[in-house]
Amino acid sequence: MVNDAFDFKPQFYHDFQCIGTDCVDSCCTHWHISVDKPTYQFMIYKSKLKAEASQAFQPTQQGHDFAEVRLDSNQRCPMLTATNLCRIQIEDGLEHLPNTCRLFPRQSLQRGLHLTEHTLLMSCPEATRKILFEPSSMNFQRFDVPNVTTKHYADYHRPSWYHDVKTWVLQTVEQPQHIFESKLYTIGFAIERLLRYVGHEENFNRHLLSIQQVNFQAVLQTQFKQSLVQLNQQVHFFMFMLVHLTSDKHQKLRRQNPRLQSLLSLVTEALPPDKRPVAFVKEVLSQPLSEEAGADMQLVWCNYFKYSVYNSDFPAQSMGHFWYKFGYEFIFLRTLILLFSKQGVLTQERIILVFQSFHKALQGRVFQQLLHAYEQEKQQQGVSLSSPLNWLLLPPFKSTMKTRAGSTIAANLGESTLVVE
Repeated sequence: MVNDAFDFKPQFYHDFQCIGTDCVDSCCTHWHISVDKPTYQFMIYKSKLKAEASQAFQPTQQGHDFAEVRLDSNQRCPMLTATNLCRIQIEDGLEHLPNTCRLFPRQSLQRGLHLTEHTLLMSCPEATRKILFEPSSMNFQRFDVPNVTTKHYADYHRPSWYHDVKTWVLQTVEQPQHIFESKLYTIGFAIERLLRYVGHEENFNRHLLSIQQVNFQAVLQTQFKQSLVQLNQQVHFFMFMLVHLTSDKHQKLRRQNPRLQSLLSLVTEALPPDKRPVAFVKEVLSQPLSEEAGADMQLVWCNYFKYSVYNSDFPAQSMGHFWYKFGYEFIFLRTLILLFSKQGVLTQERIILVFQSFHKALQGRVFQQLLHAYEQEKQQQGVSLSSPLNWLLLPPFKSTMKTRAGSTIAANLGESTLVVE
């Protein structure tokens, strides 16, 4: 089938350039590198490096990959030079790189027959920099693409209210006069209200209209300013994540992701030995950022939220799932940011480390598994997993749950034993 289609490309996609050997986390080391069939066959039979290719590339029957790179004992691609340059590109040319190497961190998201949205994966440090720190990073351009063959794609439908909800959400998050937490609370409140009426178009549209009114946002902003943030649950969730990520169960994950290992080590070093970790993290969360750091993070959070909206095609799928997942992501990432800010080391590189290591090691399946484990723990204690809205502020979350996480963190990272109480 041939159709006229169009592409959406954000500014960060245009601006990105691989920085090669200057990258702090090369995608040629400690990565699963898949190899497409044409590249594999070229490397085995025609490449100038074919004598080494049979050892460097391993056929696989798993998933969509035809083969994968067999990393050396130092978790490096065997086709790298000592200075981290690619010998395939040097000897055979850029066009003979595996698709993964040639395209990463670029990703194309097919939205049915007519629309392709292009993005970058934040598991790349330089992509993370472009996405988070450029004021224009989330500006978009549309490109018409005539006569495109789309036979492999199913049609894709968005709900009738898609553009109205998305426009309101983005306008809310861009308001400069409010802090991000306040804007996130307003958006979360609206989402939870609208979710009650999905499938009932008349009621949905009526409530959407009321949400779009200025006084709706004003009331919520006032409520946010007059309410107390629920720190206990934020602290408990962060400590749960920290305990699990530093446990033996995730030793392989840390070994495969040195940046995550570095991040966790920095966190444990930041926890003073003379204070209970829970009390210290609660103290960290109760102290706002400096004016300068706060202004920088407002841009970071705003860009990150818009990036998440764009990648998930919010609200085309489940508004509730997006809000639930982003809310927990925000609580975890924000705690890390505040922890480093208290140390006085909230540099751009440290912020990139937080977001990039999260996306490389945790975003997706691992984070979902941790959320599921957290939910199971709460259920065993007779407490249902609350909406992130309840953690930002009212209503108070009532629970008889103790704050004892009871495990070791630093010992698993080669540090002194740290008991979380």
